[in-house]
Amino acid sequence: NNLSVKEKVQFINKNFYALYSADFKNAEELASWASQTAADSLWMEEEAYAQKNWGLVLYLSGSYDQVLPHYLKSLSLFEQLQNPKGLAYINNEMAVFYHKQADLENAYKCLDASEKNARLANDLESLGTSLAHRAAFLTRRGKYEEAMPFIQEVYKIRLQTQDSVGLGYVLIDLSELALRKNDLNSALG
Repeated sequence: NNLSVKEKVQFINKNFYALYSADFKNAEELASWASQTAADSLWMEEEAYAQKNWGLVLYLSGSYDQVLPHYLKSLSLFEQLQNPKGLAYINNEMAVFYHKQADLENAYKCLDASEKNARLANDLESLGTSLAHRAAFLTRRGKYEEAMPFIQEVYKIRLQTQDSVGLGYVLIDLSELALRKNDLNSALG
């Protein structure tokens, strides 16, 4: 209650993952409100993040036909702002969306854009996510050897950023690849 309207929008954007985890039904309403409020106030960066969040909650609820307009609006705003960190975030989300739609060409284009912008912004979190998505897309197609360098780079990033959750996921990926090679010792190590 003590926050200004802009601070409320920023709080929603910054804490969106925790907010939708706590109350998924309310998350779409919060993202919609934050997006509209930011647009009305001409806060482009806040609107860009709110549009990304709105698209994300629609994606997670299975409303796939409603997702892309929000992602594209977010992308457009981040491009206007020349914000590489935001571009890395939205392209990661769009890559997952396109992959779910079996649109591999656009999924990989988004991963390329995400990786490029994450490196430009020196955003290791987004870079690790982008590389992890690329590895996951490859392993789902049985391209395990192609995926391995990406998984190894993600492992290094997660260690460097001390991301214990991300590290857990990449260790599972490394173990699964070792098991595919019948290397039980490496898989358990």
